[in-house]
Amino acid sequence: MGKSHETILIVWLGVILFFQCSGKNEHLNVEQIDASTNFAGLGIPDTEIFDFSYKYTSMDKVVWELFSEKGEVYNKHDLIKITGVNLNFYKGNRVDTTVVSKWGEIYKEKKLLTAISNVILTTEDRTVLYTEILHWDDNKKLLFTDQFVKIIKQNGDIIKGIGMEADHNLEKLVIKRSVTGQFHESK
Repeated sequence: MGKSHETILIVWLGVILFFQCSGKNEHLNVEQIDASTNFAGLGIPDTEIFDFSYKYTSMDKVVWELFSEKGEVYNKHDLIKITGVNLNFYKGNRVDTTVVSKWGEIYKEKKLLTAISNVILTTEDRTVLYTEILHWDDNKKLLFTDQFVKIIKQNGDIIKGIGMEADHNLEKLVIKRSVTGQFHESK
């Protein structure tokens, strides 16, 4: 077999493997992915920050505040790569929603924040959302994901589905597809 045939065979096998692997698992387990894999090609960070906070304000009021173990700043990509996300959303002067995850990203110019791996959002009324990737678009004031979500309400109701859009405290919530639930009768 000639070199061109071997190259074509290798490329063809790669394409087959890609299509066999993609779509196989709707519930991407980001935990299995090495954090550096997500940021391949970024190079060395311009700045590393340890035990930091990042505050976003609007009209002199704190909208959200992020606390993190470590941040790596990539100025060329407008990216802050985060290890250990602890995010608080504010309503007035008090925290009304928290988000925690293993990793995250902040795109400052786009005003986009992403929590990655073992994401847990808890609202003031103790509603809890679980997912693997959760985005916050500050321009649209919108949480969203295309991943599997599980939401447990304070009364024990459970909603599951794939894909979601919501405001930061889950008062306005849309599950995109494959919605299931367990609901308790109110007395």
